[in-house]
Amino acid sequence: MYKITYIILAFTALLLLNSCKKDDIETPPGYTSPTATGRVLLVYIGADSDLSFEARYKIEKIKSSWNADTTDRLIIYADFIDEQPTLNEVIKSGDQNILKVIKRYPEHNSASGEVLAQVIDDVKKSYRAPSYGLLVFSHGNGWLPPYSYSQVKSIIYDAGKEMSIQEFAAAIPDKMFEFIIFESCYMSGIETSYELRNKTNYILGTSSPIISPGFYNVYPNALHYLFDPEQGLENFARLAYLHINSLYGDRRSIAISVIKTDGLEPLASWVKENADFDKYVNINEIQHFDTNINHLFSDFVDYVERLLDSDEQKSQLNMLVNNCITYKASTESFMPSSETEGFTINKHSGLTIYIPQNTLPELNEEYKKLEWAKAIGQ
Repeated sequence: MYKITYIILAFTALLLLNSCKKDDIETPPGYTSPTATGRVLLVYIGADSDLSFEARYKIEKIKSSWNADTTDRLIIYADFIDEQPTLNEVIKSGDQNILKVIKRYPEHNSASGEVLAQVIDDVKKSYRAPSYGLLVFSHGNGWLPPYSYSQVKSIIYDAGKEMSIQEFAAAIPDKMFEFIIFESCYMSGIETSYELRNKTNYILGTSSPIISPGFYNVYPNALHYLFDPEQGLENFARLAYLHINSLYGDRRSIAISVIKTDGLEPLASWVKENADFDKYVNINEIQHFDTNINHLFSDFVDYVERLLDSDEQKSQLNMLVNNCITYKASTESFMPSSETEGFTINKHSGLTIYIPQNTLPELNEEYKKLEWAKAIGQ
């Protein structure tokens, strides 16, 4: 999650903090939630970090946006600074929604694959359902290995500990989720998506960073779409884009997409057969979505097209990518007022890619360990 400075009224902040505390109730012994006949959405909040405060009011917004009268289930795992991690169900009590604590965990590392696997298993055992979705809120830096760069954090960050994308994928049973939403930065990369291709049918992520407060004001109008089997994820992404595109200044910055994972293996096979990775490419001429001087997140199509020999190949590439992208949208720039962190968005294919660079030998070696790199022979 990418931060910019806001003036927040202390009174409002206090109300938000108090509302989360006030609504939490302990689960009676022997409590069992009814089996969901629709979808179970697990919201995984890894906020034992500088995101702890933001996560609190995000949970409050998600909770108040939920229609608890449905047969679907909304489950929230939360780990905050100096608090015992909990698994909670959002239920209705009178005329308001509350968090019912289903399980309290001993203090642990929410950026551990073992913990993530345990939470998923607890949800599966407690909530039998035909369909599951996952929404992750934490820091993010796509596929980059833990502790790579100080300005970004790996997927899920907990008190200085980070989780790699390989560990994240290994914690999820195959075909577990209908979709995974990343309210985290840089999570629409081809490397991340390919690592998760057997874990979920769809991924919603961004090529760019996400500026705080992220999807906070999207949930009231869009949360219900995550339980809609007919283009619900695309509608959620569309409303997220429309909201952020309606903002002003640097907050009007986003490049978002929905990725269909069953098209990724055909794309990898085609790239392996057609792309010439020995061709010289000036990385500074390719659309990038990060502010790092090395440009670690470049536009997938803008790069791979430069490795091809013919217009026919470029047409085939775009067809295969379009088979993977069910929705994409971007603003024309990211943080335009910032000379150091801003950039123009001229191209947005919905996927990013890492381009190995001679100046980054250690990162290049880590890249070779990824399923994507192996699939395309790099």
